[in-house]
Amino acid sequence: MICIKAIILAAGKATRMGELCETLHKCMIPVGGKPLIEWNMEKLSDNVDEFVIVVGCRKDDIKKYFGDSFKGKKITYINQAEQRGTGHALLQVRGQMNVVEDKFIVLMGDDWYPRIELPSGLAIFSQRVENPEKFGVLKIEDGKLMGIIEKPSAAKDKWKNELVNIGYYVLDGRVFDELQHLQESPRGELELTDAIVSLALKADLDVIELSGWKGIAYPWELLNVNNIALEENEEGVNGIIDENVVIKGDVALGSGSSILSGSYVEGGVRIGKNCKIGPNAYLRAGVSIGDNCHIGNCEVKNSIIMNRTNIPHFSYVGDSIIGRNCNLGAGTMVANLRFDGENVKCTVKERKDTGLRKFGTVICDNVKTGVNVSIMPGVVVSSGSKIMPGEIIARDI
Repeated sequence: MICIKAIILAAGKATRMGELCETLHKCMIPVGGKPLIEWNMEKLSDNVDEFVIVVGCRKDDIKKYFGDSFKGKKITYINQAEQRGTGHALLQVRGQMNVVEDKFIVLMGDDWYPRIELPSGLAIFSQRVENPEKFGVLKIEDGKLMGIIEKPSAAKDKWKNELVNIGYYVLDGRVFDELQHLQESPRGELELTDAIVSLALKADLDVIELSGWKGIAYPWELLNVNNIALEENEEGVNGIIDENVVIKGDVALGSGSSILSGSYVEGGVRIGKNCKIGPNAYLRAGVSIGDNCHIGNCEVKNSIIMNRTNIPHFSYVGDSIIGRNCNLGAGTMVANLRFDGENVKCTVKERKDTGLRKFGTVICDNVKTGVNVSIMPGVVVSSGSKIMPGEIIARDI
């Protein structure tokens, strides 16, 4: 077992998540019942002796949730007051930790990583993806990293089957020397990838290929990761299941929660603590429900429902992300398929094609809808919105 420090970069604002991250740090978005960053920390906990989390935007979201330790391992928080890139974030660690000689892990707090076997030397981890033009493509010669081409604009076929950077490294103190001599990138940031390439030209740094990483930039990408997390969830049934409830496949049910008579729950569902489900609820596969929620005689499919949210009466929610402290009035219907059958588009930082035929809505925190509200595919409802009864919401609000 290799025991080293894990440095998790979690200071950025996540602008491509749009309104969803105005009231919640991206690292803290729940998938499969736990924040993204917690899944990564769990997979590292057996191999590290300390976590170092570089925080900035909405730092209290992270600090209040974890406190000073995780699974018996100390957590040190280091503030990046001004967000000037991933390289600048890592530089904040120097002088506050004894990592000059020892190896350490660096990873992003808001991506999904598999459980990784750590090498004995320095390394950059990589993966082959279908859309490499959206990432940093590794330029490799004779097994050695020679460069990282960020979001190459050339024809897609040129980069087919190339390895991309996944933001997970094993480094040592020499990287700080490279960071100190970096020039700002065209977007005005100090890029960690530039320092990695510079280090690779001077030291032995292995390029290790893996699978199972999911980069998460946009809200709709959370749903795929949520399904993966539900498969890895090892929670059992700790609540109460009434008679005349049908359970198909794996279902996790938190303490203090109950599934009431007449409900039908398919496998791949996670329900948090102190929830009331039903009577006569229909939960289809891919549903993750937070704590203190009420889902009544409704249908919910392939969605993330966050803490303290209620969907009590005769509603449908499909392929959607619903924030905290929301209440959907009776008969609230979320459309998840365009009438023309084309891919759903959604506006976050900019108007984007989700690549999905089925995608419902992103409802942020503290939203209330009246009865008989209809929400069209791809609509983003900003935090604190109040939607009057009978409205059809076809544009972001």
